[in-house]
Amino acid sequence: MKKKIGILSMQQIRNYGSFLQAFALKKMLESSGADVSFINIEKGQFLEGLNPFSKGFRHRIKRLIEILQNVNYRQELYSRMYDRKWRHEFDVKYFKMLGVQNETQRQHYDLVVIGSDEVFNCVQMWNFGFTTQLFGDNIDADKIISYAGSFGHTTLNDIERHKLREPIALALSKLSAISVRDKNSFDNIISLINKAPYIHLDPVIVFDFSPYIPNNVIFSDFIIIYSYPNRITKKEAIAIIKFAKKMKKKLISIQCAYTWCDKAIIPDSPFEVLDYFRKADYIITDTFHGCIFSIKFEKQFCTLIRDGNRQKLEYLLKNLHLESQALKNLNAIDITLSSIIDFRKTKLEVKKQIELSYTYLKQFSQ
Repeated sequence: MKKKIGILSMQQIRNYGSFLQAFALKKMLESSGADVSFINIEKGQFLEGLNPFSKGFRHRIKRLIEILQNVNYRQELYSRMYDRKWRHEFDVKYFKMLGVQNETQRQHYDLVVIGSDEVFNCVQMWNFGFTTQLFGDNIDADKIISYAGSFGHTTLNDIERHKLREPIALALSKLSAISVRDKNSFDNIISLINKAPYIHLDPVIVFDFSPYIPNNVIFSDFIIIYSYPNRITKKEAIAIIKFAKKMKKKLISIQCAYTWCDKAIIPDSPFEVLDYFRKADYIITDTFHGCIFSIKFEKQFCTLIRDGNRQKLEYLLKNLHLESQALKNLNAIDITLSSIIDFRKTKLEVKKQIELSYTYLKQFSQ
């Protein structure tokens, strides 16, 4: 009889990286012959100041004032139109491809794997609020583990400030094994339960997507801008445009729309996103999975380091011997992107960690 494995992940989030990491982890677990399905996140309570539904009228007025002050009507309209189409693709197509169910059906599992992605990022403004389920609580399973989970930008100070230490530590104590993907998460786990977790790579870089990537992208000479809406500043945009003109490349944005780019793409599937990365000449990103996609295809890329992404991105780049691709000074964008990246050490490290990842999952899924 097949083992029944549940994945508690970020599969309900509209994000290409979230989709691909969930898909990859599912396939990795299915390779052992198990019956694998997703568990929907149960909503918890909103922490003080972090309720996205309390924005209301004041927030809309504040946002309108920001737009008026920046005289950015065209960008706002362009971004909203793109976002509407992008969300529609996830809701009617992508989630079905992943096998996500809208309803939550409680059932017993032989094993539940929490992860990957920012499943432990509890001090953030998002629709699910704070739920101890993501730390191992209220799960009906013989065994519970995590795989490459991340606290994202949540630090121990954030946890202490919101008085979450005790409930998180109590939930984590129920896990048979804990695996994280970055040093901030590693340090948080040690502080919370005095136990060192495993560190593993994100499923997207571990899993071989070759059979799933279409060969649809037919144009060339382009740079990918992979970010979130309104994250690229005016100064950053000016520097990026200058570099693109120098290299005579088109600017293609994916996952968000910027008027200063030549085109905003909504791929036919998350797998087609990987085809764009595979064929791009350069990638400029400030996201974790944007870095992962770039590294996976050994592309010329640079990463914009910010306070909100520092914890996860700096460790990722250091771990894979790519610290030089962290961009902290816009004046260095030309040098960073033009210097050929030596991926030899990176490839050796990735190969070693892929073996460790499969060994870990096999050990606890048997």
